Amino acid sequence: MSDWYWRRGDTLPFLRRQLALSDGTPINLLGASVSFWFGPAGGLSRRQRAIGSVSIIDAATGIVEFQPHTDDTDVVGNFKGEFECILSGKRLTVPNGIDPETGEDDYFLFRVTQDLGDA
Repeated sequence: MSDWYWRRGDTLPFLRRQLALSDGTPINLLGASVSFWFGPAGGLSRRQRAIGSVSIIDAATGIVEFQPHTDDTDVVGNFKGEFECILSGKRLTVPNGIDPETGEDDYFLFRVTQDLGDA
């Protein structure tokens, strides 16, 4: 099941999330840069950096918002995504745990569906 849905080419709504460690501790993003990466949900295909931007909404509590570009939502399908944080020159990818329901690596799941113009 997807955490988020967009129609093909949509740039709204924004994806807002609180970034936390696998134990639930919020990540302090003060001085950090954050980007969003994604790839097909069903395979090991190479991930790609989203063209859209990520804004840090509340650095102390780790709240970010991904604002997709139309190129980020131009392919219909199921995708897995993750945020990449650069903190003091070191990289931390979120989510970074195991999904308790599936035992698989955890990701933010989203789906891009066709719009009526594609029919």
